[in-house]
Amino acid sequence: MGVLSFLRVAKRASTPAAAASPAARTQPGARRSPDASLERLEQEFGSEVAPAAARLRAALQAHRTGRKADAWVEFDALLADPSMGGSAQVRPGIESEIYSRMRICFEREGCFNPALTPAALSYAMRAKFYAVQGREAELLALRSPVFFDRYFMPLLERARVSHAIGHFRMLVEDQLRSIPMVDLHVLKEKIEAFRLDPPELASATAARR
Repeated sequence: MGVLSFLRVAKRASTPAAAASPAARTQPGARRSPDASLERLEQEFGSEVAPAAARLRAALQAHRTGRKADAWVEFDALLADPSMGGSAQVRPGIESEIYSRMRICFEREGCFNPALTPAALSYAMRAKFYAVQGREAELLALRSPVFFDRYFMPLLERARVSHAIGHFRMLVEDQLRSIPMVDLHVLKEKIEAFRLDPPELASATAARR
């Protein structure tokens, strides 16, 4: 989910009528216009993000046209590039976009369970981006339980682990307690363990009470 989609979900989450609407709850938004959020970053930061944005668009296009292996190689290369995204103030936003595209590609392949990991990493890096930018209102909206559930529930449902959303939220929030410091390696390990061995329905239900 890119920056515009995060803001759309945050706006819906702050509206009582939207929170009660099943239709609103099941519209993830990011897959409809994956380029819009990159355009927003480019407008805001210009040449600092343009090279990474161009490579990211090319990787997503490669996946769309059947060159899936090339796409995954480019995603990994972008994440490993120390110059990607320019300054430390901007890089978390680009990383969030990369993980968001990785999620999109997993879902396009029908791999909803593996998509949980880049979805969580994208969310965490979006939170870090807001933190280092000093965008406190957006950060608070992003981290609200209502926003979190509205954003992740559609994917958790497709991955058939929606019963464990409380546990999933806890795993992510644990790594955001020291924001803007975020240990992505630990978060990735925890989400991978979750998706490979999710809590049983009974225990997950008890944890949410």
